[in-house]
Amino acid sequence: MDRASRLRPLTRRRFLALSVFSLSGAAGVSVACGPSAPAAPAAPAATPAPAAKVEIPTPPANIQAPTAAPVAVASQPTSAPAAKVTQAPLVIAEDLDPPTLDPQFYEGGALRSFLNNSMVKLLSYDGNMVLRPEIAESYQLQPDKLTWRFKLRPNLKFWNGEPLDAAAVKFTFDRTMDAELRKQGLNSPFPARIGLAETRAVDSATVDVITKQPNILTPIWVQAETILAPKHYSDKSVQETATQPMGAGPWRLKEWQKGSQYILEANPDYFRGKPPIDTIVVRYIPDRSTRMALLQRGEADLASTLLPDDMPTVQGDSKLEMRASAGSWRVHLQIPTDKYTDRRVRQAFNHLVNYDALDRGLLGRILGPGARMLSPAAGPTWHAPDLKPFPYDPERAKQLLNEASWPMDREITLYGPIGARMRDKDIVQALAAEFKKAGLNANAEVVEASAYSVNQRKGEYKDIEFRGLGTRWHGPEDMSIVLPDSGFDNTKWTENTELGKKYLETFSRLTQEFDEEKQRPLVHEIEHMHATEAPWIYLWLEPRLYGVNKRIDWKPTGIGQLELWPNGGESVKFVG
Repeated sequence: MDRASRLRPLTRRRFLALSVFSLSGAAGVSVACGPSAPAAPAAPAATPAPAAKVEIPTPPANIQAPTAAPVAVASQPTSAPAAKVTQAPLVIAEDLDPPTLDPQFYEGGALRSFLNNSMVKLLSYDGNMVLRPEIAESYQLQPDKLTWRFKLRPNLKFWNGEPLDAAAVKFTFDRTMDAELRKQGLNSPFPARIGLAETRAVDSATVDVITKQPNILTPIWVQAETILAPKHYSDKSVQETATQPMGAGPWRLKEWQKGSQYILEANPDYFRGKPPIDTIVVRYIPDRSTRMALLQRGEADLASTLLPDDMPTVQGDSKLEMRASAGSWRVHLQIPTDKYTDRRVRQAFNHLVNYDALDRGLLGRILGPGARMLSPAAGPTWHAPDLKPFPYDPERAKQLLNEASWPMDREITLYGPIGARMRDKDIVQALAAEFKKAGLNANAEVVEASAYSVNQRKGEYKDIEFRGLGTRWHGPEDMSIVLPDSGFDNTKWTENTELGKKYLETFSRLTQEFDEEKQRPLVHEIEHMHATEAPWIYLWLEPRLYGVNKRIDWKPTGIGQLELWPNGGESVKFVG
């Protein structure tokens, strides 16, 4: 490349050309042995003061129950009307890079954002977080209350032409139970979540998912499983499936350069019709200021995981707007109960959370009092009416620590990521400072988000750790994430606390109760148990903020993951 070419302005067209060139010149897919080490995000201002508010969607007043007594669920149209296909690439600046593209070897938002746009599921949420059939035409709980029967759409196929039928669904669910693959790192919690006994292909279009005992949450966790192509995943090693997914979604993977970007191309055989955008380039940009710069220069159409600080810049640009998902990400810190065995110590930690100061000083009052977490339940309509948040009360915290005979010189480490959630680094550091003010020997350790995720999966953090978990504001589902085998909770509170065993018994009753009115008091009971034992430091329900160029028509779905063609909705498209 000559000097004049190197010095030309980096236009959107030139950026895309260089991006595609850098991938096509690679020998296949580039996969690093460990997490990449991108530049650290720029340090945020201490007290942001957004010039304007962005409208945060309100969670639905009453989310539809995922299950009911045996009743079929109506299907939706097989395909959307043909749309005009746009040749210009859609460029997205994302914050995180998944460690693998095999959905049964990792579970996290970074991978989910890829899967949402490339793979399909039996059921999925629409834009309002209502559970609907996707490749299923209907589903029905059988009279034994153990068997969930799914009827599939006809003539579906994967990108490679393999049929997407009942055998593919059976293969997918059976693979989650493969003992040999688990030795190689497969860690899908699906069998444990529903108590899977067997998956049975009744005929090519009918599959039964059979549980060991009744479980009202079976459709929820079926929704979390993307369907895999049997021959493709049988013929390839786990190293190959980590980089070569095979799905049936609206866009198929063209190339992936780990730590840099991936390119998707429209799937002409998608069951809803070919997507209106031919090519999507998703770049991994951990540095928020760089994502913002790409958006402002028109070199990205969408930038994810922005902060309240960015509102004045985005809203001051006539070409851009800020969009937000409703707050469903439960931001909290998990306390290992085998180390902090006395509940009074864990309660004391919660009394050191100055919610108002954090919301005002770090988040620019974007949240408000209604976002305060009371328990793992995210849905406000499911909260026990008498449940109140821990008040900020350092003196009460000191009293509880004294009653528990906690040695104030014992070292406490609060671990957290940089760039996974809004102000995550600053939150962890602010809480460590509050601990110190109360006389505790606390410190904060923060690392870049992708490295943090890998370390967390390996169980390297043996002290208090930051987490953000999202579900859809439905009480029974929300309370499932604190199960010991959920894959989301590292506190071991069911093993080590007085109320943990009672929780397991109560939750078992809840999962077998099909009457929603009878579910509510059980959810309330579990909420009180969790708040009493306090294995979490409760913070807030966080929305996800996006900067969007007005030339595209797109809005976030309820849970805040990147989803470009939601179930029951319209595909992202260019409008100008």
